[in-house]
Amino acid sequence: MKKTTLRARFIPKLLLLLLPLVVFINLYHFKISHLLREQAASLGREFSSIYIREIDTALTDIRSWLIGLSEDTIHLKELSSSDPEIQCQQQRYYSRVLQEAVDRYPILDTAFIVSTEYPSPIIKSSRNVTFEEHQAFAEAAKNIALYRRPFNTKWIAMAIPNEKEYYFCTVIVLEDTVLGAVVKPQTLLTSLAFPKDSEKKFALAKHSGGVIMTNFKELYDHKIDLAGDLSNYYITGRHQSFIVSGSKSSVGPFRLMMIASSEEVQSSISWMKGVSLVFLALSIIMLGGVIISFRKDVLKPLANMDKVIEEIGQSKFDKHFVTQNEAQEFSSIYNIFNRMIDQIQTLRIENYKQLIHKQQTELRFYQTQIKPHFMLNCLTTIQNLAKQGKTDELSKFISNFSSFARYMFRTDFTLVSLRDELEQVKHFISMQELRYLDQIFFVSDIDNALIDYQIPAMLVQTLVENSIKHGMDEKTGISIFVQCKKVIKEGKAAVQISVEDNGCGFSPEVLAAINDFKGDQSVLGFGLQNVSTVLKLIYGDAAAIHLENVNGSGAGVIITLFS
Repeated sequence: MKKTTLRARFIPKLLLLLLPLVVFINLYHFKISHLLREQAASLGREFSSIYIREIDTALTDIRSWLIGLSEDTIHLKELSSSDPEIQCQQQRYYSRVLQEAVDRYPILDTAFIVSTEYPSPIIKSSRNVTFEEHQAFAEAAKNIALYRRPFNTKWIAMAIPNEKEYYFCTVIVLEDTVLGAVVKPQTLLTSLAFPKDSEKKFALAKHSGGVIMTNFKELYDHKIDLAGDLSNYYITGRHQSFIVSGSKSSVGPFRLMMIASSEEVQSSISWMKGVSLVFLALSIIMLGGVIISFRKDVLKPLANMDKVIEEIGQSKFDKHFVTQNEAQEFSSIYNIFNRMIDQIQTLRIENYKQLIHKQQTELRFYQTQIKPHFMLNCLTTIQNLAKQGKTDELSKFISNFSSFARYMFRTDFTLVSLRDELEQVKHFISMQELRYLDQIFFVSDIDNALIDYQIPAMLVQTLVENSIKHGMDEKTGISIFVQCKKVIKEGKAAVQISVEDNGCGFSPEVLAAINDFKGDQSVLGFGLQNVSTVLKLIYGDAAAIHLENVNGSGAGVIITLFS
């Protein structure tokens, strides 16, 4: 039978003492997390119930007004009168009535009346409605009047226009007239008095399919399911990290939900987790102390005794036992060997100190190697200019470098004005001209109305640096043209920033990677990847980047920022 030492038998048993503590802490955290989720869901249901009642009341008021308007059958029939003067008079009258209603009800975005005898609907919209939406509502009103189908509920969620966005709509179908009202979901949410910083946690959605009706980009980013059972809360989203609870509307097929991040909900017990971890750490330290004490008082003397006895058995009689406040039973056996053991202990301590000192020295050495590549290059340039005695160039370079470095290492900004960005581009080019003498030709054309327009910091500078890096010809130099102007693109107002050069242009792989989103993205290089990533993070779909080869040779980068 294989024999085991006291150390191998005793230490694992001591470590097992920690197992109940670890299990208890984890179960405790699980229970607290569950209670917090229950509390957050309860608050979500309570708030959603209150707000959905406010929404239902507001929609019911509009529906009641529409019903009252529909009861005025005498005037409504005159809209279909064969007398043009009477028909025109009633059209003016109902145009005023609809406008008054839009002004009276804050959430009413559009009201309309469609007569079968009048080709165009009478429609009025609030300031919250865009021109495109107004046109789409008018077209929808004509379609409703054409099919004349009543809705199954008082209010419905209708996709207008082209089924891209959903709106609340209610209609009343009469014999020869259709009356209706449209409310934008975002208008409803804006009208509610949400607690501070909580309005972004609420979303409106259809019952069927859980289609989101309000602007809540995180729902798509985190794959949150909005069609779950609202009789209780449920967990959804990527990594099951969101708590959803809410209430259904009594006037239409839609629901209001509060969506809370589990991370935010559990942030209130972060201190408790910290205390638990400290408690666990203290327990481990105490257990370590017990192990150290047992080793010192029992295992170590026995080990020393075993070792010395073995050495004595090998005729090494110069070995001695050590007396270090052991029990009297051990001290009486080997207290005559103090000197030699003291020397060994001293050597061990010195070796340990030398090891620590070596590790600290290596750490300081590696830390001193962390220097920015750009700073080293600039300092090298300053040194070379100083050695060559070019004081004017040195003074100019230091001035430009100081301004550029101060701008580059700012940490309190994300967006800067075009004025500041172009000023730093000029500093950068001035520094590059010391390397490429008379080979860089820079021209800018900036709309004066955009001089204070905010753009991501280092955006233009990165593109200019990219042109110099990849397009410079040491024989002919390089010309760089920066332009910023207002444009209308896809029917929307936008600001267009373009950087063109007369270098070698982009390869087909680079053009495909940006313009067609195909191919290996790594071919873009750090500069273009960084610009593309920054634009996506700040603007999302409201920014576009396009690459082209200018006149078949030079490179052109066009960035479009929509208002």
